[in-house]
Amino acid sequence: MHKISMRPVFLVIILALAAIPLCASGAGGYKLGLTSINRGEAKFVEETGLRHHLVSTNGMVIDTMTWCNGVPLRDFGNYLSPYDSTVNWFKPLAPCSLYAVGGVFSSSGTARLFICRYGYSSSDSSHPWPVTDNELPGPAEWDISGTDGWEWYDFRILPEGYVLQFPGDSLFGVGFGSDVYGKPYIYMDDYSLYEPIYPPYNYTQHWRFTYGHDGHWYFVYYYSQGRPEHWCPEIMMKAVVGYYGNPRFRPTAKSEQRSNTWLRENIKITAQMSDPDGWITEATLHYTVSGSEDTAEVPMTLTETKGSNYTAVSYLPGPFVVDDTISYWCTCVDNDGNSSDWMGFPTEEVKSFIIKEPQNPGAQILLVGDGDVSGQRARYYENLLDRLGYSYEPTWFTEENHGIDSSVVLHSYEGKAWDAVIWFGWGCSNLPRPDALEADHPLIRYLNNGGELFIADQDYFWKAGLPSGVETSFHPGEFAYDYLGVESCVSDPHMQDTISLGDTTFYGVDVDNPVSGSFYDDPVELHPSCIGVANWADYTQATREGVDIFKGGESGEYSGTRLGGPKGFKTVFLPWSFEAIVDCADTSTLTPQADTLMWHILHDWFELEGVQTIRPGFVPRSFSLSQNYPNPFNATTIINYELRIKNSPVRTTLKIYNILGEEVVTLVNKRQRPGFYQVVWDGKDKGGRDVSSGIYFCRLEVKGDSWKVVKTRKMLLLR
Repeated sequence: MHKISMRPVFLVIILALAAIPLCASGAGGYKLGLTSINRGEAKFVEETGLRHHLVSTNGMVIDTMTWCNGVPLRDFGNYLSPYDSTVNWFKPLAPCSLYAVGGVFSSSGTARLFICRYGYSSSDSSHPWPVTDNELPGPAEWDISGTDGWEWYDFRILPEGYVLQFPGDSLFGVGFGSDVYGKPYIYMDDYSLYEPIYPPYNYTQHWRFTYGHDGHWYFVYYYSQGRPEHWCPEIMMKAVVGYYGNPRFRPTAKSEQRSNTWLRENIKITAQMSDPDGWITEATLHYTVSGSEDTAEVPMTLTETKGSNYTAVSYLPGPFVVDDTISYWCTCVDNDGNSSDWMGFPTEEVKSFIIKEPQNPGAQILLVGDGDVSGQRARYYENLLDRLGYSYEPTWFTEENHGIDSSVVLHSYEGKAWDAVIWFGWGCSNLPRPDALEADHPLIRYLNNGGELFIADQDYFWKAGLPSGVETSFHPGEFAYDYLGVESCVSDPHMQDTISLGDTTFYGVDVDNPVSGSFYDDPVELHPSCIGVANWADYTQATREGVDIFKGGESGEYSGTRLGGPKGFKTVFLPWSFEAIVDCADTSTLTPQADTLMWHILHDWFELEGVQTIRPGFVPRSFSLSQNYPNPFNATTIINYELRIKNSPVRTTLKIYNILGEEVVTLVNKRQRPGFYQVVWDGKDKGGRDVSSGIYFCRLEVKGDSWKVVKTRKMLLLR
């Protein structure tokens, strides 16, 4: 088989399609684009990275399908060995004919090009062309120049009247094999953000050709013991097909990733759906619950958003139990009776979430770690709240929980909501946008009910896509203005060679400011490098209702605001990393300045009393009560606690209580110096009698002249 030149008209079409930009990714990630093709206009469809560019011309629709993300190229040659092969899958929207394929190569050579339909393949790689009942004679030789541009192979070289045809309910693969040197090298794209969805098999498998019993060549997968490779979607290739007459396109459905939740029933699921040539008539939510092989279905309610695009909503009824994993996907049917399913398999990625529960449901404070947050950075806050005597729900990490929903933010225990929410991170993406007002956002609903919010994030504005190095203004009706008291900001000021020269020392603006007055003469000092982050501290200017709380020691610019809202809420916003108030000599803890600042925020501004009121300057630097072990226990259990105290010795008591709150036994009652202590409880009461099986509480109390700290652990005795 030999390569011939494309016909002039077809060449013009190919070049025109290749020249039109495929799509802009944008800050918000990939979204389902317009899919109508009225009046010959080119529109886009996106499916997990595979893009369709449609042009209606001369009674035919030309579709350029592309695996190409637009990110910097990486040489694919390192993944190829001599005579190695690889393949891309393409999914036509309707029955079609294949006109041409294209690729971007970084080296010259002769590729062995082959085409196969899903379900067909070959055990002899010299004969893999069963795209119709009339099989092609063998792989084509594709002479590659390797000029880093798109190179094309025209398939209209077949006998007169013969074309490569594919049904609309099947995939076809385009692949090539290398020569003795492993060339030509084809470029690959970075699809690490995407999970390939077709064929519906795990991509830790490699592919091969086998000969079927019915005389056709079948394309199949087999498991490999080697390292997994995402071969298929990463090669930069295009396939140009034609849909004839009045093609009936298959609709698309893509559900949103739901966060893990504390809800047990009536859990909302939304999806975006579209039909290229008509409208959606029905939509269905499918789901399974961990431990069951049964699939349940729930109808979805459709709302047209624009043209042929729809939002579909449904609710998973439940009830579910804690640790249930709910896997779900959505399908739809269009006015032509076509389903978004492909050969009985969902064409969208199956998503999942987990039913969770509060770990400390009656706590005062919810901690939310958003964006790039390590466990150590979360422990800074948890240890600090321990020292100040406030109870808290252990940190909810938005990244590992797929975000955060209203069941967590609006959680209430015995009718009582969180006293305060502390939201911290680097590039928080789950906060409301600063330049918009998302009235249904759970955090806004929490504030409207009189909640208190402390935000610490040096890249909140950058994550929202605001420009760097220039002033951005906010207006009434936007979150930053109405809820944070910020009228303007400068994100990443003084940019030099991609590094911001933001402030690292911050003075209180007013000695009487309840948040920052203590730092009017003695500034807060940040040490970002000691926690492994760069400094991107921002500037802010308060609204008339808001109050500036800090001024940068280097720049003299305001940074940080507080606001008491008309609906009873109070907020504090710091556009720098609170966690950077770290002790560089001991990076496991923050400096006393962090204790003082947090005390001012929680106690002096939010007016929130701790479980035990403790003033900064008189608290243990570290105070811990470890969980007893073993737990549950039978005869004896070991209890460890640690004291690192400024004013020592101090009165320390360790007592055991039963579930009725009655004292069972006192294990420690003495003045103790800083150190690590271990106590053994033998399961006896103060009279020396064995207590019965059940739940008990170990209560450690450390008391100074003007302060007291209490810590409790639950234990289970099984006789």
